[in-house]
Parts: sequence; structure tokens; C-alpha cells
Amino acid sequence: MRIKVHDVNQISVTTFCLTFYAKELNTGPGFEPGVEAKLPPSRGELLKGFPCRITMPVDDNCDPLQSESATAGSPESVNQAAGASASETGRNVPIQVVRPMQFRVVGGSQSPSASPVYDSSSFDQESTDAYCEADQEEMLNMQRQQDEIEQETKKLPLVTDKLPMEELVTKYSEGSQFRQKATELAERYKHIQFTRRDGNCFYRAVLSVLFDAMVKDQALFDRFSDRWFNDWFKRIVQLGYTEFTVQDICDFFTEALNSIRRGDRDITALLSDLTNDAASNYFVSFFRLLAATFLREKEEDFAPFLTEYSSMKDFCEHEVEPMWKEADHLVVVGLSHALNLSIRVEYLDQSAAPNGQPFYNFIVDGDDDPRLTVLFTPGHYDALHKD
Repeated sequence: MRIKVHDVNQISVTTFCLTFYAKELNTGPGFEPGVEAKLPPSRGELLKGFPCRITMPVDDNCDPLQSESATAGSPESVNQAAGASASETGRNVPIQVVRPMQFRVVGGSQSPSASPVYDSSSFDQESTDAYCEADQEEMLNMQRQQDEIEQETKKLPLVTDKLPMEELVTKYSEGSQFRQKATELAERYKHIQFTRRDGNCFYRAVLSVLFDAMVKDQALFDRFSDRWFNDWFKRIVQLGYTEFTVQDICDFFTEALNSIRRGDRDITALLSDLTNDAASNYFVSFFRLLAATFLREKEEDFAPFLTEYSSMKDFCEHEVEPMWKEADHLVVVGLSHALNLSIRVEYLDQSAAPNGQPFYNFIVDGDDDPRLTVLFTPGHYDALHKD
């Protein structure tokens, strides 16, 4: 039997409650792999894996029950206070699905020990199966919708050609806040390159403006020499990354630039490479390694900003190194310093800017005037050009 709760925000917490335990992995799972539950932000943390316990209160006045255990290595287990895991008890409690009317609160709704009490004898297996079948159908529908969205996304180019800023302005309705900000941007920038919304948009946006700057600035192109790549290769490997994989990624980027130095290709070929899945993903992988390496080398400086992870290594493994993971503020800082190039981020939503201004400059020493500019719209980055 498999239970998978996707979005309980759509299910009234006053009419639904589900509690389950999963067996320990070494004794055979009680559920199929992929058991997952997602609670509203106000109701608890997202828990994944085995063994786990996930509960939802049946009354808005009840204190949410806290998870007793989370998978080792997960964000929840990293930040969870030390305590006995449910798996250590050796218990294997079967699924218990409870009708809400059978609940009452013990200890008062304000008591930290308040917990639901139920009569499991009055709930039969047929009703349990009905709950599971309905939830599985919902899961399949959501998966189909996700697949359709993914297929539509893949039809979009990784990076578009340079387009006039009017393309950005006309995306938003007259009188909207975004339309006004887009109009202001059109007065300062001439072109925009839209990137695919696939989680790699920040890296591709930076690559787009960087390669464009290289075409116009030979000195900037020369900064990315064999020596520069070799130095970074050593630094990355020293942190424990697999040498063979790192060598492959670094060599691809190095050869792309060396082919231009030898005259085999024109420098503008770099811009074409960004529209090719294989080449573009190699470039993105390399930039992810650069950002992760810098952040891990400077862990002492950035550790205070880690809220969900116990170490920078853990943060990078989950948020920086994997493809199709979106970039947050720390990643922008890490990549700008790794490249030793300042980056300006223009914000379509001004309230999202760290300083509340229309843009924010991620400055590195010796580069006070950012040459690389990207546009941040909610959850997405595109490339901006002044010419």
C-alpha cells in the first residue's frame, strides 16, 4: 500500500488526519519508496524517507504534532535537535487512518502535550483503501500535469537571441507594477535574452552576459586562461570532488575557449554553444562547481547564513551542485567571487531586492562597476544587455 499526500493546503485540516509509521530500511520498508508528505508551512516541515512519522492536527486550535524522526542526511535531520529516533524503538506500527469526528483533544489546545485520541476499532480496512485509492488518483493527475508542464518547458530555447526590451514590457498588463518596472528598465537596457525556466536559468543568464562581454573585451577573454582553469581544477579536487568528473567538465570548458584561441572557431561560437543542450549543460555544471568550491573554501564567512543545513558541504550538495536547482543569494555571491567579476541583479519585483532598491550589486574587490547584469523576476533570471 502506498500513501502520498501532495498538497494538504487544499484539504481542510479540520476534516482530515493521517498518521503513519514506516519500517526501518534494514527490515524491509512498510511502504513503497517515494512515500512523501507535504504539510502547509504553518503546519510543519516537509519530511521524506524512512523511518518517518507525519501527522496533521484535526483542529486548527490543536498544536501541530512534531515529527519524531527524519531520514538521516535530510535537511530536517541535520537541523533537528538530538533525540531518540523512532527507528531505535524497533516498533512497526501499521497504518492508522482516523475519522475526524473520533478525535478529542487531551490536555487543552494550548497544552504542548495536546494529542488526538481515537477509537481505531471503528474504522475498517475498506475505508482505509478508499482513502488511499482517492489519494493515488490525485497523485497520478498531478504527475500528468507536471509532465505536461515539463514537456512544454522543453520546447522553449535554453537561451534566446538578443531581443528588444519591448518584448519584456509587453509581457505585463498596462498599469501593473511589473509593467512600470519593465518600462524603466527599457530606458537603461537595449536588449534582453530570455532563458528557459528549468532551475539553471541563473547560470545560463550569467554565461550569456559573460560570453557577450568576452566578444567585446579581449582582456576579459584572456583572463580565462589554461592556468586559471588548472588552478580551479586543483582547488575543486582538493575538496574531495571526483577527479575524473571534474576533469571532464573543466576540459570541456577549456577546449571551448582554446578552440577560439587557435582560430578554429570565432568567439561568437560561445554564444551558439549556450543554445545546445550538451554544451550548455557542461558550462552550467562548471559554474556550479565554481560557486560550490568558493563557498566551501569560505565556509567560516558564510556559515551564519545557513539556516537549514549544518555545513556548507551539505548546503552545496543539496542546493548548488545538482543540476536544475535554483540559485539563491549565497550562490550569486559565490559565483561572482569565483569569477572575480561583480554581478548586478536588477529586480522586477523591487520588494525582493536585499536593499529595497531597483537593483543590487554583488561587488568583488577590484571590480566596482559590474559588467554582468541579470534580471530577476519571481523565481527566474534572464540576461540584460546595454547594447
